[in-house]
Amino acid sequence: MAKRKSSMPKPINPKDFLSQKFLEKQKELQNQFIKQMQENADGDYSVSYELAVTMRAYHALSEYKINPELFNVYPEGFEIDDAKMLLNFFCYCVNNNRDIPEELNEYLKDAFEKILKGNLSYDRCLNLAGRKEKHPYHPPEYLKEITEDILNKGLTLSESCKEKQIKTGKNYKTLMQHFGEYSETLLYGWFFFQEMNGKRITYEQLKSYQKKAIQKYFNNQVHENYK
Repeated sequence: MAKRKSSMPKPINPKDFLSQKFLEKQKELQNQFIKQMQENADGDYSVSYELAVTMRAYHALSEYKINPELFNVYPEGFEIDDAKMLLNFFCYCVNNNRDIPEELNEYLKDAFEKILKGNLSYDRCLNLAGRKEKHPYHPPEYLKEITEDILNKGLTLSESCKEKQIKTGKNYKTLMQHFGEYSETLLYGWFFFQEMNGKRITYEQLKSYQKKAIQKYFNNQVHENYK
């Protein structure tokens, strides 16, 4: 059987675009987040405002560094505006005497240079306008859940998609089609998520049912970082 061709571009490795210092800061923020969650009593899983907004800012900056052309683009149903959030974060840092990340200064420099050229509106220069609805590296959340169903729970693609019909309001055949479009990106994201949570695994370490699922549903397209 011929391999299914994906319309999505190849997944990217954040380590190819982000400095070691930046990645270490992201990991530090993640550890602080886990610590605050563990320290909170009585099921209160909230974290401090400063930590939450800083984590969001670093995530947004990583998206910008990796692919500025696709910055502030999210899949359907996402009410997120990273560009506005970064402006708010800059003001927060100034107002509260916090260090401004080097990457945020670079982001603002790029925006100001566009303004000075005078070819675009201020909103577009600041990434506040012209957002798209489909991001090739940001699959809709329901597709990530389907991936987890397959690789974490052992469900078939059909079983998971049928379960998600009510939640998403989409026919299971449509869900399967969407999954096929993003399958390689979804698989890379699953491996990367394990690594970010301190559970780095390679293909050889997977369970038998996971390897079979990768061959059947993901075209066996394991990123070279996890082979």
